[in-house]
Amino acid sequence: MNLLSTLQSHPLLYLTLFLLVVGTGLPLPATPALLIVGALAASGKASLPFAIVLAPLALLPGDLLWYALGRRFGHRVVTTLCKLSLERDACIQKTQLTFSRFKLRAFIAGRYVPGFSIVAPPIAGATGQPLVPLLTYNFLGTFLFTTPLLVLGYLFAAQLDTLISKVGAAGKNLTLILVLLLAIYIVYKLLARYWLVVQAHVSGIAPLAAHRLVAQRPDLQFIDLRSPGDLTQFPFVIPFARRRSEDQLLAELEPLPRHTPIVLFCYCPNQETSTKLARTLRRKGFKSAWSLRGGIHAWKSAGLPLNEHTSQPTTA
Repeated sequence: MNLLSTLQSHPLLYLTLFLLVVGTGLPLPATPALLIVGALAASGKASLPFAIVLAPLALLPGDLLWYALGRRFGHRVVTTLCKLSLERDACIQKTQLTFSRFKLRAFIAGRYVPGFSIVAPPIAGATGQPLVPLLTYNFLGTFLFTTPLLVLGYLFAAQLDTLISKVGAAGKNLTLILVLLLAIYIVYKLLARYWLVVQAHVSGIAPLAAHRLVAQRPDLQFIDLRSPGDLTQFPFVIPFARRRSEDQLLAELEPLPRHTPIVLFCYCPNQETSTKLARTLRRKGFKSAWSLRGGIHAWKSAGLPLNEHTSQPTTA
């Protein structure tokens, strides 16, 4: 209940400072702070209209910082951010896929997507998105995230006060439980990452072995799962690979004989997308479905053929 006691004296000032820190990407819980300020507004200790305007503005500087870093350093900023995430393999892929489909409109609902709000601004900067439309969509999306929480806190102030009193009474025991749950969550994520590395090896194929298959098996399906944003970071393609999205690929492969060899690669740090898809295809009967170990970077390191990327439709 330190947060409540801190907010009670000057709630809007402390909310602003708190959201400024949240906007930098630190994993602090903005939701409880917004609910508490809404509840304090109901008791007359803060202005709800002022809080509604102030909250999205307080998150804006952090997004502008990451946008500027993306403009300056490109996709290296995104990669660094995702390496710090417990879900780093999905971090880049999901955000870039969403951003490539919706561009700046993705910011409207982006605050509700885990990881998106911190990764999307540097992607926008790295891809040269204009600043004024970015500010407009970002403010709208942040407004749609913060306002409902402030209003909920305002409407359910009495219930929040009861909950806060019970949580405060729990004291030290509750703190220990929360720390234990956090530790369990972190261990689970680390084990899941280790399992993914193991599966990437089991269902993977080395670049040289994959290259030999090209000559040996004319029916080989060599599939590039990278998004347009991935190609911006590494603008090279394997000559005989076809770019497909996951949905496109599953539909196209369904009629093929189950002995058809399939090699998949993506741009995830641990080849997460291609590994999971290879396992899905194996469950569907494609026993010769592999993920390319090390992805296109390992292919390049092996001295295997690459072409410069030229704009082509994904379904070409």
